[in-house]
Amino acid sequence: MGASAEKLINSLFTPSWAMRAVYFAVGIALVYVPWWMAAPGLLGASSLIWWRFSLFRKEVLIALLLVAIGLVYMHWHQLPAAPEVDDSAAQVISATVTSYPRVQEKRSSFTVKTASDNPHFKCFQVFCDFEVQLKPGDRVELKGVLKKPDEPGNPGEFNYPSYLSRHHTYYLLQVEEAHDLRQESGPNRLMAVAPLLRNRMVEHTRAVLPAEEAALILAMVLGIQDNLDEDLYQDFQKTGLVHLFAVSGLNVGFVILLASGFIALWRLSRVTGLVITIFLVLLYSSLTGWPVSIQRAVAMALLSLLAGYADRHHEPANGLGLAALIILIVDPCALFTISFQLSFLATWGLVSLYPAVKKNFKLKQRRWDYLLVPLCAQVAVLPLIAYYFHLITPVSILSNLLATYLAGIIVILGFVALLLAIPFPLLSTVLLMPTGVGAYMLLSLNSFC
Repeated sequence: MGASAEKLINSLFTPSWAMRAVYFAVGIALVYVPWWMAAPGLLGASSLIWWRFSLFRKEVLIALLLVAIGLVYMHWHQLPAAPEVDDSAAQVISATVTSYPRVQEKRSSFTVKTASDNPHFKCFQVFCDFEVQLKPGDRVELKGVLKKPDEPGNPGEFNYPSYLSRHHTYYLLQVEEAHDLRQESGPNRLMAVAPLLRNRMVEHTRAVLPAEEAALILAMVLGIQDNLDEDLYQDFQKTGLVHLFAVSGLNVGFVILLASGFIALWRLSRVTGLVITIFLVLLYSSLTGWPVSIQRAVAMALLSLLAGYADRHHEPANGLGLAALIILIVDPCALFTISFQLSFLATWGLVSLYPAVKKNFKLKQRRWDYLLVPLCAQVAVLPLIAYYFHLITPVSILSNLLATYLAGIIVILGFVALLLAIPFPLLSTVLLMPTGVGAYMLLSLNSFC
């Protein structure tokens, strides 16, 4: 028992970036735990380890320090309750668009950022009763009714105000008429490149492929879910494949795989290969709008690429921890978002659970990787999926085993086809055809499962 306990303590207090990120995250989370519960628990555990395992006293102090820093940092970052606003009269707001608008059933939603010094009035979630054609970086003047989001009415109901506050948004702006939105100016030319590319890619894909296949490809490659049928989305939830619509580290990995193939084909130098890979990763991330999952993946990818270029050993778990620390320092509220939790847990399944399973079961043959990689990623996120979506779907293990590699083909071919949509539209059309066939196969597989 003593040896097992010491081994467990040793793993917990290994001085790695992964564990440092965990300590910092614990401190952030403790903000929502009453002090009279958190303080005795921390002191009790620390005292036990301090006196029972003297070897780890220094690490215990480091852990407590990081927890304390996380706690203080989150307290400093928190805002008091948002004040009430007059929702009986329309208000005029000048702001900058910060997200790609989502259009569904002739209604649009997007986020904006103002120049207000009051942090409560810095960001707004805008809903328009009409379609808009806006891009991140556009300057707009909006006239609408400002109000706070409704609190959940039933236990277990989705808490929309809490969700928005974790994205630093506290009010909704309802714009009813098209003439109540006026575009003041567009983004500068550099900022406009990615949105323009994205719009052309979307138009070309929808013009070439049937609506359902085009919607699936755009959701998987760029995270655009505007034209996804609601019933289809629910079917993907039931089969555990809905994560394919959330652009994540899997997509970034496919982009790096694409860059590696291009580098090998043209026999490029290490420096040129590194520059091309980083350029493609950053371009892809800009096209998706930089969601949290992409931020994490890019941070990890850049660390891994730079370590490889410098001939330094790169531990994936350390890269994961350092990426988490960077994101949490920039925005500690990210810890409480579903995308952050699912993204990091899935990656943990790949960088920690997968090698542990392979080692303990002595599975040395490479063919086991095709089974274990998607399996470990799926097992890691199952508890969170059950908690957030109240759904456990055993068929998800089978569906992910069958769909992961098909999804890789769709993302790689789709990304190349989209990049070629402007300079070589005919070649892009040729590549979109097999991509569409892959999308059709994925739809059939999902329906079967």
